[in-house]
Amino acid sequence: MEDREIVSLYWRREERAIAETDKKYGRYCHYIAYRILNDDGGAEETVNDTWFKTWNTVPPNRPDPLKHYVGMLSRQLAIDRYEHQSAEKRRCPVTLVLDELAECLPDGNGEELGESLALQDALNRFLH
Repeated sequence: MEDREIVSLYWRREERAIAETDKKYGRYCHYIAYRILNDDGGAEETVNDTWFKTWNTVPPNRPDPLKHYVGMLSRQLAIDRYEHQSAEKRRCPVTLVLDELAECLPDGNGEELGESLALQDALNRFLH
């Protein structure tokens, strides 16, 4: 099926447009996403997101050629997914934070109960 026919399907809001786009450009979009993410599952999700975004943006847009349009969407979505996955706050393991706090907390034998309550109160005030 030709690109302009697929775009016409999108304009008529026929769901077959997604299947035709996937048939024609699915491997191409998967390749783009995989080269960025280096993850087959993430690339597959990105391709599905690409079809969803194409469905929502073709009317009013009338892309010509469609290949470049869906390729651009795949690339943008894969970069967004990559940045989300590699954000600095997601790289910090929770165990590291807990190990640092272990030095401040009592060992639980009951000898330092007063200090423990004071520390707990201070932490709660700080967090509040």
